[in-house]
Amino acid sequence: MYQVSSCTTPSKVIILKTLLGRHGPITVIDRLKPDSPTKTYETPGCKSKFENNRVAYGTLHKYNHLMVANERSWSQEMEDLNVVFSFWDMRDEPLLFKEENLMDMLPSAIWSKQELGEGHANLADIDIEISSGLMAVHIVIKITSDETQDETFRSFTLLYGVNTAEPSQDQDIFHLRKIVKHLEDACCGIFQKCWAEICMNEKYLIRCNFDENKDPILEVSVIDTLLSSVDTKSSAKTAVRLSFGGCGRLEPGMSDRLAIFNYLEHSLTIIDLVTTKSIITIDTIQWSIIGQPSEKKCFTDPKIKIFDINVFWCCGNLLFLQRQGFPYTGTEPQWAFKVSIVDPGDIDKRAANVKTEFKEIWDFRIGFPWLFANEDFHIDFMGIAYVVSDYDGITTVHCSQFHNENAYKGESAAFAEASNKNFVSGLLIFYYHILRIYQ
Repeated sequence: MYQVSSCTTPSKVIILKTLLGRHGPITVIDRLKPDSPTKTYETPGCKSKFENNRVAYGTLHKYNHLMVANERSWSQEMEDLNVVFSFWDMRDEPLLFKEENLMDMLPSAIWSKQELGEGHANLADIDIEISSGLMAVHIVIKITSDETQDETFRSFTLLYGVNTAEPSQDQDIFHLRKIVKHLEDACCGIFQKCWAEICMNEKYLIRCNFDENKDPILEVSVIDTLLSSVDTKSSAKTAVRLSFGGCGRLEPGMSDRLAIFNYLEHSLTIIDLVTTKSIITIDTIQWSIIGQPSEKKCFTDPKIKIFDINVFWCCGNLLFLQRQGFPYTGTEPQWAFKVSIVDPGDIDKRAANVKTEFKEIWDFRIGFPWLFANEDFHIDFMGIAYVVSDYDGITTVHCSQFHNENAYKGESAAFAEASNKNFVSGLLIFYYHILRIYQ
């Protein structure tokens, strides 16, 4: 089983691929010249010996020039979670300047019986987010009763100060500023397991929890309040309820806007966290504003299936990525990717608007293997990067650039881990028609 995580800079696509029970190196691809040779960098996880009874997993997180690799491994019994963070300076070539074992970073106070009660405590899950000067480490601890074997869960969010402008120049890159204690999680999610999931910008920290119906609830807290409060238990500023299949995305910076899309119901809603009122709600199939008449019907062919993939904030707009599935012809499934633009508007200046026309990202269909495939997407002001890894470990990167007004065709890069095969496939094309939203 192969798993990929990636992030981007204006000139690079950085990929961390995990191979079965072994952590893989970081691979760097030039997104402007993707057919050029790739570069690889070993991570702290690469030093670990391969163990058949353990599962490995890795994710990349990046803000400005700071990138953090979160490499985890655990036993097949879902016990004994080991987490290693590595800190990278991305101002030029990736520079590994610090590594930390999570257990060495966690204050001993959170493991006390006063906090967790009686029973066997085990680290269950972790998520991290980075903003301009903070890194949030959200952990979930499982407590198993010695007598009844019942399981309860506690969660904590630790706020660390970081330097994202000059990461490797800061001697105190990672210092604890606050421990935010959360109430005991009585509900354990859809699969009877609590997991860690947070998102953050420079103003808000949002924690995903579940109610008694196992529907996700976003608990929104103001970061300045958390840092200055004497009470270490989080007091949610507001709670946003989602239905199953929902997902929230905070606009970067000091923004109060939260985008919520439901990939099962094909709806996209932007809310103002100050008033908790909806700014705009959109039907992502017809691309019409709900509550307003729409004469244009974008999709009428019932043979084409539409899948909502993700939504990304970029330069004050929402770029919404979808995949169109075409009728199965006996070969691997064929997909066409489309991007739509949503302008949330401004309270004082302009009304919300949605550009209903769809633009194809690539002028060809991408073959996507069904079996054990992993994929990752990124949209930034430069363009779109799509990373997909198939069952054989072949990872292919497709890039589409926004900024270049001259249509340019090149090749995307593909590489096979632990193999002598190295092939090139795909197509790189620049779409200058999206340039107008960045001018």
